Amino acid sequence: MKKILIIEDDELLGDLLLQNLSTAGFDCELVRDGLKGYSRIGELMPDLVVSDLFLPSLSGFEILSQKRLDVKIATVPIIILTNSLRPTSIGSIEDLGADDFMVKSDVTQEEVLKRVKNILNKKTDMNQDQNPVQGTKNILEGKKILIVEDDKFIGSILVSRLVGQKVDTAYANSGEAALEEIKKQVPDIVLLDVLLPGIDGFEVLKQIRANPLTEKVPVMVLSNFNQMKDKEKAESMGAAFLVKALVNPDDIVEQVRKMLNV
Repeated sequence: MKKILIIEDDELLGDLLLQNLSTAGFDCELVRDGLKGYSRIGELMPDLVVSDLFLPSLSGFEILSQKRLDVKIATVPIIILTNSLRPTSIGSIEDLGADDFMVKSDVTQEEVLKRVKNILNKKTDMNQDQNPVQGTKNILEGKKILIVEDDKFIGSILVSRLVGQKVDTAYANSGEAALEEIKKQVPDIVLLDVLLPGIDGFEVLKQIRANPLTEKVPVMVLSNFNQMKDKEKAESMGAAFLVKALVNPDDIVEQVRKMLNV
């Protein structure tokens, strides 16, 4: 039986969704608080989340943003419920990785059930495509990748792309946190932002190269600026250099493959 987590603080709508989806044969749980709902995603590991956009403790925007940074739950599909079709809100919802969204005024039992089944069927099809009969696997599967990025949006996109490749992904939002992650587990490759809180990316790179355990670990330096001096500095320290504005996440994944020779 498919598990659905509903995160909705409107008592009437929450109860209606719980009743209708349970009647349709799904194993449903209703949570009325955003922070508790986010925690339950990791605990319950549902097949689908249906979440309100505006919630106590943690908003739907924050749930989407944080979910994409958590490797364990990044691929759990989510349908967002919103009060309006304001273009800015909808754009943000889609950018942060919502699989679908519905305007509350349009919520009917039939429409909700249709959207839920559509998302679950897509998930089933994707799992079948990723696990063919021949047993082939993603060429990055099992690789340990450390992403060092203080911009949550960019970091979440990179994590999302790499989770699809079945890699072992670690995330750090500062230079100090990156060095701590490396102490825990030496990565196969590091994706390293230049501008970070505390020590910057080049200092992190310097310490990586000074450590005998990590001196040969491939590093991809990611910068907001296309400055020749930064490119030359990165390359002189044995790192690749990419400008974020000139590449997309898929380009970065492809460059990771090349650097790891897979």
